[in-house]
Amino acid sequence: MRVSAWGTRCRLTRVFFPTVVQTVEQALEQNMPRPLSLAVLAPPQRIGDHLHYNQYGQCDAHWLATADFFATVFEDTHCMKLIGLMEAVSATGFIWIRPGRVIFCDRPEIAKYDDRGRPHCQDGPALKYRDGYTHYAIHGVPVPEKYIVMPAEQLDFGELIKEPNAAVRMAVIEKFGFRRLMDTVKYKRVSTACGNSLIEFRLARPENDERWTGGALRFRALHLKWRDKTGDRETVVPVPRLARQFGDDCPENVDDCEQVRRWTLGWPKEAMSMAET
Repeated sequence: MRVSAWGTRCRLTRVFFPTVVQTVEQALEQNMPRPLSLAVLAPPQRIGDHLHYNQYGQCDAHWLATADFFATVFEDTHCMKLIGLMEAVSATGFIWIRPGRVIFCDRPEIAKYDDRGRPHCQDGPALKYRDGYTHYAIHGVPVPEKYIVMPAEQLDFGELIKEPNAAVRMAVIEKFGFRRLMDTVKYKRVSTACGNSLIEFRLARPENDERWTGGALRFRALHLKWRDKTGDRETVVPVPRLARQFGDDCPENVDDCEQVRRWTLGWPKEAMSMAET
């Protein structure tokens, strides 16, 4: 029988206040990287029959760390039974368990993450195993190797926009640089305020390209300018284009540069005027 994050959490919330369990989970979440599951790292055909095993790995670190806390601090009997699994997972990359047989692999030789714990590296593999298997990612988004090994200044934006995966396009555009994008691709100003601009890029569907399944590619960014003690500064920040993409705290007008800027800064609507003063 496979023990799981869901089953362990249900057990803990029956014994402890759910808010206590949630507080521990959030504290661990904020201080631990987020290793990828095997399903993300490798296609099913590479895993083969191992899919039928009870499989664990570094991707289980968060809920096992929660179990470790309750086993150590409160001596919870269910969590104490998982100590052996915690030790196995902490010492291996992935482990498959079935009666009479255990298969395990080593942890990655290289593992790089961004400040939010997501696999990330713009000039090499985010993860590399000792058998040579590599995984490339930009802020958690898996991307083809070609977009990583090639220097940003050599990226062909015309080729990049043919990439059918929108998440990959945006991740690589970040490496390409919005400033360079503005110098390369035509765009329109949707709105301006106090020297800042809300701009929209619209790229036509490449002709005779079967990989491109959608219509025109449209995305927006804030072009921000300010002055600090070091002098004049500017940056370009990607922002949502549609109201539903902003979430529940959507600006009243998503075409208004200042409202989108304040949303990007994380200011709630009721604090807009006060925040400025």
